[in-house]
Amino acid sequence: MDDGFRSKRWALPPGHFSRIYRVIGRVVAARGLPNTDARGKSDPYCVVKGIRSNNHMSNIHITKVAQNTLSPYWEESFDYMVPAEWGLVELVGLKAMVFDADEPHTHWQGNEDFLGGCDIDLSNAVTGRAMTHELELAGIPVNKAKGKKPRIQIVVTVYKEVIPKPQPLLDQLMESVRQMGYIREVVGKVAKAQALRNADLVGASDPQCIVRVILMSGEVREIHRTKTIKDCLDPIWNEGFHAKFEHDEQPLLIAFDIWDADGPKGRAEETGEHLGSAVVPLWDCLPPEPRKRKLILQGETQLHEGRLAKSGLSRSSEAPKADKGTSEKGVASAKFPGTGFKADELRVSHGSFHSSDQPVEEEKRDEKPKQSCLDRLTKAAIDLRERVKNAYYMQKIERSSISVEIRSRVKFEPMPLKCFMDKATYVADEDDAKAVLKKPEAHWDRSMFSPPAELLEKGRPPRGELTGMQQIVFVLGRVVGSSGLPAADENQLSDPFCVVEAMSRTAGKIFVHRTRVVPRKLCPEWDEAFYVPIPQGFECNRMMFSIYDRDETGGAAAIIAGLDPLEQDEFLGRASVDISYLCSGQKLVEDIPVSGSFVGSQVKTTAGFRRSPTICVELSVQRRIKPCYGLAPEDHSAVIPRRTHKVSRQPYSVVYADPSQFLTEVPLEEKIAISVMEAHKTGRLLKGAAKGEWIQQPRMDVPEVIPDSKPQILELERATPHAEPPGLDFTQKSPVQRCESLPMLHSKFEQTPALFEMTQPHKGKAQLSVRQVFNSYSTQSIMQSLKGLWFKPMPDMLIHRRVEPSSSSPESPHGHGPDVLLR
Repeated sequence: MDDGFRSKRWALPPGHFSRIYRVIGRVVAARGLPNTDARGKSDPYCVVKGIRSNNHMSNIHITKVAQNTLSPYWEESFDYMVPAEWGLVELVGLKAMVFDADEPHTHWQGNEDFLGGCDIDLSNAVTGRAMTHELELAGIPVNKAKGKKPRIQIVVTVYKEVIPKPQPLLDQLMESVRQMGYIREVVGKVAKAQALRNADLVGASDPQCIVRVILMSGEVREIHRTKTIKDCLDPIWNEGFHAKFEHDEQPLLIAFDIWDADGPKGRAEETGEHLGSAVVPLWDCLPPEPRKRKLILQGETQLHEGRLAKSGLSRSSEAPKADKGTSEKGVASAKFPGTGFKADELRVSHGSFHSSDQPVEEEKRDEKPKQSCLDRLTKAAIDLRERVKNAYYMQKIERSSISVEIRSRVKFEPMPLKCFMDKATYVADEDDAKAVLKKPEAHWDRSMFSPPAELLEKGRPPRGELTGMQQIVFVLGRVVGSSGLPAADENQLSDPFCVVEAMSRTAGKIFVHRTRVVPRKLCPEWDEAFYVPIPQGFECNRMMFSIYDRDETGGAAAIIAGLDPLEQDEFLGRASVDISYLCSGQKLVEDIPVSGSFVGSQVKTTAGFRRSPTICVELSVQRRIKPCYGLAPEDHSAVIPRRTHKVSRQPYSVVYADPSQFLTEVPLEEKIAISVMEAHKTGRLLKGAAKGEWIQQPRMDVPEVIPDSKPQILELERATPHAEPPGLDFTQKSPVQRCESLPMLHSKFEQTPALFEMTQPHKGKAQLSVRQVFNSYSTQSIMQSLKGLWFKPMPDMLIHRRVEPSSSSPESPHGHGPDVLLR
């Protein structure tokens, strides 16, 4: 009874599932770690990641660095809430990995000095029960392990919940596109910067920060420019900025670019040197996200104008030169790198944007002049000075950063063209086209897409249907870094870089971004943002990340020879992310397995843990509804509704005609065949078989005689054969219903259904039909056959018979044996 109660207690309700929604743990300590430093001991830190059921991982906790010890004691707690957006892809385990910190800062990807790892299974964990795990760290290269078996101690408590199953992904996607959200206002402050690079040979840099936003159309717009601070590498600005946007602008990212403005009077980005850039998605700045942020500055590859092309060169060098009269908004007329489309073409395909209320600056801007020999020598001297200084004083290089405050506000409105997605609209003439363009619930003025060209034609438009389809119009994200890549060089390291491409359902590709090369690393940290507007005819459903090892010699020779440099580089692996059901505004952050590499030597490691290559990415998309006009064929059969009557025999085609329809005289053999087929259908062919009258003989030619008396009439009737024998006329009865593929059977099944409805007396009871009598007999016979299987026979029901004893038995006085009872 107790077991039954427990089974009912733990039974999940219909339509619900159990999942882990919270993980609380503590990384206690480790002991017996291998030493990977030439001087002193290792500086270990631990990275804890969650393992999902789709083999992807998420970041949970990273500890501080324990300096110069092989038995670190961290005692750090973590509390992780599983996002509800995961759905049925739940958390099933934890992965703990220990690394040796060779740099002052640590990151989630670890480094090349791997000190061991272990897995913790959470699928069978009991909710609310703290479990202490002391596990062996494995997966260490044998030459570093040196026979040691290090161990780590982690305390984990999981909490489970039973929640309703989420809606199917397609339903969630279609529900999310019913509303359009866009950034309405951005408020922020540029506080300060730290550890900027010194770009001056004498003195220090003169930093200035430029704040720009990147719109959904691909346009880059400046919203604030700070003052210039002279001779300072740690400037403090504390300048605020504020900008409002309309529904036709829709900003998605905000960029902070710092320049050295110590040249002649002019714009810093034209005369100065770039000191660093940082890009932040505005959807990540909504409440309750923290307002204050410290952003790590990246090099020129993160600058919008300095992004790399797929070949590795600067996009500005590959893009065609724009006219000198091009304004700041004229950036839209330049070719969009990697897409093959110009920004104005993308804007036309997405729909025409309204002009901004702000005045457009129309000053002419010349190209940035090339650096002279003196400038290049100065830059080389500055780099050499910083390297020698850091190497001589053994200083820890601090990373350049900028501290800002950002807060954005979002506004939601009905999605334009949503009515066409719910129900298609038929267009047949000019009035229908005008009604579609003036439909108030369509909101054509707020749509990114212009009306189809067929509806804008003068005169009668071609007939068709106007429908709405959701499409990804913008992709943005970040390539955080990679871990555990194979070694492609002789020094057992690689020089990796990543190429990001957008994939369509038809295997089409659009180049999105290429990161910088991180030299001599197997766990590179790129931390570069990427973004690209998607053309209207491109159905993006997957993002692909390809990692290569840069070959400087082969790459330069390939560029000179006009070959693809990627074919000369070593391929280290590839990963892809499916974004078919990623809703607008949702952010995907995952570690994805990398596979497909054929390079690198197989390093023998200790058994018990396998460290596979991964890449950490962040992804977000923006979806809108685009109008699709489907034209009808020439005969309009696919669009014009027709009232048709479905019959078993379809009418003849218009193209094909039977030649027999055009014969004026039917041959004799054709008449005989028609008569035979008619006799077969009416039953006369079978009934007349006994008398030999299979077919009716053709009528003989009789001279036309007009009878004038009764004897002549009788004589004429004897000479004229009868049309059919008497008593065989079945034409008035319905034809027999039977299978056309089988011959006629001589049984009751060849009769008409009316025969089975005939009634007859049945054992003095009421009148029963033939079908009822047949069913009654069939039921009785089946019940009698199964009766022996339903009841167990009793002894008194068995048949008893006495067997005469044999004469050889001595127990009977008459020579007969005892009575035998057989059952």
